[in-house]
Formats: sequence, C-alpha cells, structure tokens
Amino acid sequence: MDRKLLKNIQEENNKKSTPINLFYTSSPRNAANGAINGICNLGLGILTGLAGFLVLPIHLSQEEGLKGFFKGGGIGLIMLITLPLGGLVCGLGQLAKGIWNSPSAYRNRKEGKVWNSKLKKWYFYKLSEEKEKIFSQNETDFISINNTTATEVKDKELYNVLNISPDASTKDIKKQYYKLAKITHPDKSHEDAEKFHKINEAYQILSDPVSRDKYNRLGKDGIINVSLIDSKQLYTILFGTQQLDFYLGDISLYTLMAADSNNETIKELLEFKQSKREIIIAENIIKLVDFYKKNNSNDKNLDFYETTRKNISINPLSSLLIHFLGTLYCDLGHSHLGYLSSIGIRFKSQLRFLKYKYALVSLALKKKNKEDESKIMKIIINTILEDIETTILESTKKIFDDFSISDQEKNTNARALIFIGEIFKKSNYDYSESLIFLNNIINPPK
Repeated sequence: MDRKLLKNIQEENNKKSTPINLFYTSSPRNAANGAINGICNLGLGILTGLAGFLVLPIHLSQEEGLKGFFKGGGIGLIMLITLPLGGLVCGLGQLAKGIWNSPSAYRNRKEGKVWNSKLKKWYFYKLSEEKEKIFSQNETDFISINNTTATEVKDKELYNVLNISPDASTKDIKKQYYKLAKITHPDKSHEDAEKFHKINEAYQILSDPVSRDKYNRLGKDGIINVSLIDSKQLYTILFGTQQLDFYLGDISLYTLMAADSNNETIKELLEFKQSKREIIIAENIIKLVDFYKKNNSNDKNLDFYETTRKNISINPLSSLLIHFLGTLYCDLGHSHLGYLSSIGIRFKSQLRFLKYKYALVSLALKKKNKEDESKIMKIIINTILEDIETTILESTKKIFDDFSISDQEKNTNARALIFIGEIFKKSNYDYSESLIFLNNIINPPK
C-alpha cells in the first residue's frame, strides 16, 4: 500500500464524525463471555494507552519539532493513565453483567436456544430458515433498497471511459458497457483493443458496489490490482485450483481491504455477502462430512480424504491454507465434543487477530524500505487466514447450533471434522516458501 493511498485513506477517516467505541460495552450472554470481554477491555486499554505514550511524541515531533515532542508526551501520558483505567472499569462492568445474565443463559442453552450477538437475544436457530431469508434477496436488490446516501466522487476518469454520470445505476452501467464493448471488441476492430481493455477495466470496478465505493472515495489509487480479477481467476492464480472455493468461499482481497469504507450501505452489503458465504460453506461442510457418515470403513474414509487433500494442495500457498483449515476443523470438532474449550479457541483467534493488526499498524508508521515487501506479503497472508478463520468459525457454529439437527448427529459431524482435519493437517507447508511464492505472483521477477 503506497504513501499516496495511505494519505487518501487518512483523509477519509478524518471526515468521520462517529466516535470510535474502543471497549466492549454491550451486554454479554454469560459470566464466561463477560470475563473474556473484561480481559479484552483491560488489554485494549493498556495497549492503546502504551501505544499513544510511545508513538505520539515521535509523531508530533516530526511535525512540530521539540514542542511537538513534549506536546505528544503530555497527551500520551494522559492516554497511558486514563485508557487502562477506562478498560478496567468497562471490564469489571462486563464481568458483573455476565454474572447477572448467567442463570438465564443456562436455562436457554438447556432449551436448545442460541445467542444472537447482533440482536442480543436467545432464539431457536435453523440453518434452512436463515438460508431462505438471506437468499431471498440478491445483491442488486439489496443495494437498491438500502442505498440512500450519495458519495462524493474523487475521480471521474472511469465514468468518462463508459460515458456515464457518477450517479448512474448498476443497471445503466451494465447496459452502457455492453453497448461500448460490442462496438470496440477486438474481433471487430484491432485498433480499438486498447479502448476495449479500458472499458473492461472501468466496468469491472464500477459494476461492483464495493470497488465502486472505494474508487469514488480514493480514486484509482484506492483500487488494488487484485480487484480486477474475478474470484475464479484469483483461486487459480493464488492457490493453483478453483476447488478451494468449496472450502473457503469467495475470497476477494479488495473486499477484505474495504473495511475503511464510510458508506454504511457498503458495510451492510459486505455483511450481506459474508452471510451468504457462511451459509454456503456450512452446507459444503455438511456435504464434506457426509462421506464419513455413510462409510464405516476407516480405510475408505482415509483414502477418500487423502485424495481430496492432495487434489487441493497444489502450491505452497494452498498447502498452507489446507493445513490451517485442518487445524480449525480439529479445534472446532474437539470443542463441540468438550475436549477443548471454546473460550480457548476464541482466545487463540483473538491473539492471531491482534498480531495481524500490530503488523499492519507498524508497517504504516515506518518509513518504506526493502524489508517492507516481506512484511506486506505477511500482512496479505494474515489477512486471508484471518478471513478464513472468522468464516469457518461462523459456518461451523451454524451447523452445531442448528435446532433441527439432533445432538447425536452433531457429535458425528464433530468427529468427522476431527478425522478430516487430521488428514488436512498432514499437508506439508513452509511459511517462508508461501511468502516467496506470493511475492513472485504480485511482483513477478524480471
């Protein structure tokens, strides 16, 4: 990510008027959840306060000299004192609320209900009902219903390529693209090949609500090259096979990098697309374990899943992902059967998330040098791993929370996941080789 793009993102963030909620404040479902939130609040307070104390003097001294150094030191000292105290108070509040909610949580779990973290209530969950609700609406309908705000356009170049206005609808963009593509297609005129390429590029960016929003706010600098590749091409280029789509769903790097969007409709769209992805993966996991449930022979199961693993472990990056997927399957299966604490899994997940955030922040604060290329590759891989982990956690949760599936079948699914996970973990990988492989794709050797 270059300096110009970072500056544009910073300008966009400075326009925000909504305050950042640093700590967990919503009501936890039980004492354990309250304790985790409390520890996280305390940790966030300490880390943020310490970061402010160490970074602000250096940052302000670069802008205001010695005066800025002392100014930053004063602000940093206030942060070092107040943020940990705030984290402690909020943490104790979370623990108290969790203890208060524990009896109710116990009764609801006994009845087979699950906790909806968004709605903050207990209910009977069914995967089929959620699928019917989510898939009854497509993304175009979602945008037309929810898009009520206009975005200021930073760069009109791509709109000019398609000869449309910045407020054109998705339908109008598609109609204009087909009209221009028909005229400039290389089969009709080789002289228009360059123009045809530009039309295609403009259409791929503007026809997708996420990349269009990013382009509107940041211009062409905000659109990374990967956004010009569809998901099938992305899987083939990065992982060597499209078959991984069955296990991981639609990974789009530009979607993962769109979290800085100020457009609430775009954020809601990302959540909508992710909900669809989680449901599809949940159904695919059920299909994956189905062979295990139908066969009593361990040898047959072993041969089937070993062959499956070999077919999708094509290159260093795909081998890394399959090993990671196997680890997740084993952890989640053991957690459901009670062999491994779900709290422990969430804690491990949070540690990986914090590690990723630290790498991203440290890279943004440092001056660019040759070593940054390796760090950028690590951030890309960590972003993919974090996305996969979050998605698999939510997808398997849907299976284990489904009220229509018996406890016996859920336990069988968990044992199948452990069996498959152990096989997938055999995938040989080298993290360093994965970094080199990814770097060679993004920055091909000359």
